[in-house]
Amino acid sequence: MSLLKKSFFPWRVVVHIAFPLCLSFFFFVGSLYRLYSFRVHDGDYGIFTNILWNFANGNGWRCSLYEGEVRVNFLADHFAMLVAPLSPLFKLFPSLYTLSVLHSLAFSVSFFLVPFLVKEIWRAGGRKDYLPSALFLMSLLAFYKPFIASWLFQAHMTTLVVPFAFATLLLLHKQRLFWAAVCAVIVALAQERAVVAVFGLGMYAFGITRNRRLGAALCIASAAYFFAIVKFIIPSFYQGQGAYYYNSFIRPFSMLGEKLLFCFSLLYKLFFLPVLGKNALWACACALPVLGIALVSSRDVMLGFAYHYQDLPSVFLFTAAVHGLLWLQAQAFFKRLRPQAVLLAVIVCMAIAGQNTWRASPFKVVLGIRPDAAVTQLHAELAPFLHLPEHIHVYSDCFIGPQLSLRKYRFQIVPWNVEQTFTSSIVLVGTHQVPFDKYRDAIAKVGVNKSLTLVKQTDVLSIYLSNDLLGTDLYTQIRASDSQ
Repeated sequence: MSLLKKSFFPWRVVVHIAFPLCLSFFFFVGSLYRLYSFRVHDGDYGIFTNILWNFANGNGWRCSLYEGEVRVNFLADHFAMLVAPLSPLFKLFPSLYTLSVLHSLAFSVSFFLVPFLVKEIWRAGGRKDYLPSALFLMSLLAFYKPFIASWLFQAHMTTLVVPFAFATLLLLHKQRLFWAAVCAVIVALAQERAVVAVFGLGMYAFGITRNRRLGAALCIASAAYFFAIVKFIIPSFYQGQGAYYYNSFIRPFSMLGEKLLFCFSLLYKLFFLPVLGKNALWACACALPVLGIALVSSRDVMLGFAYHYQDLPSVFLFTAAVHGLLWLQAQAFFKRLRPQAVLLAVIVCMAIAGQNTWRASPFKVVLGIRPDAAVTQLHAELAPFLHLPEHIHVYSDCFIGPQLSLRKYRFQIVPWNVEQTFTSSIVLVGTHQVPFDKYRDAIAKVGVNKSLTLVKQTDVLSIYLSNDLLGTDLYTQIRASDSQ
């Protein structure tokens, strides 16, 4: 495939710099705008922002969104040791947008790494003409729905380590084994699901780059670490009041039809490139350990493309697609194709990929940015409540929640806390549509809770105070703003 061979255009600059920069722009701006416009949910953005801010400010592993549950210690939910090294950023940059920038940066760095990974795989195959293929593969990744879903669903620790997974694969090909191992360790710090992904990295080292000892070490270490986390470490935080929460979802033979369709979709959205050739099949198999968590689970959300669960599997499946494309180009029938036919096939593939993913893509988000008076008004009305005293407990719906996460005590309105007797509390409810029935039902009960009083209502926000705060300075401040 030598479409660019005789061109004097600086394709190397385009592939390695210009195109990744272009993609980074859309992913950065799209992420920040979605957060600004209240399209990002408390789970997981509010949760991770709260735990990172709490840890940075000396409050330990407490996530106040888990208040009232056994899992109030964040490590009882996910053993995400990556929180510790990331938390100083929330001391230096205590902003709502800090995590969103890190989230965007994970995708940006990944796009810059991809051309180098393609180059190394092509080099291992005895070829140097990787530029057109790298350009096509980056475009395919930018529209790969499982990958894009993890961008859309800000922000999870496993997504933040995606570039380290790509870097591990790249460093394995370059035989920089020490740094490959370091990157694999960073991946494992994300949480227990990422630990399983390290097993896949070990498989890749063992079977593709032939680093047998390192591959075996990564597989053994990740298996032992995962077992220790789910059997001993996480259950210890329940203080005898329960086992690992996600054990209750292990049902490998449930939803078999949905699981088969899910696996088919993962491959179809990469045009079955991950199963073309021996190396592609092995790289595809490297995704099985982390995909296995979804396949043995009865949680239907893990079998779709609306959440972050396919972030790390996408790394292996995409890398398998790189190997598959190399194998395809080595076939005699492909070599006989005219460049125009190859170009037409690329256009058709990208049209199909774009049609499947456009509605959820950062490109649609950025190109659809328009001034929104309701969003501006909601930000203005929330501003006085961003720095309330710590003794005030702030409750909110799941879309306002992320805006309020930089404090020790802030809570989401959920079925198990909405009927309590509120004290020293303010409840903020937006008029935007909340997507999940359980949250809608909980929000509907706020207005009938006798320990709360509606003190202000506008087109975009309803403000309730617990009865013990009526007549306080906070109540006077809210009523004064209502009369202006």
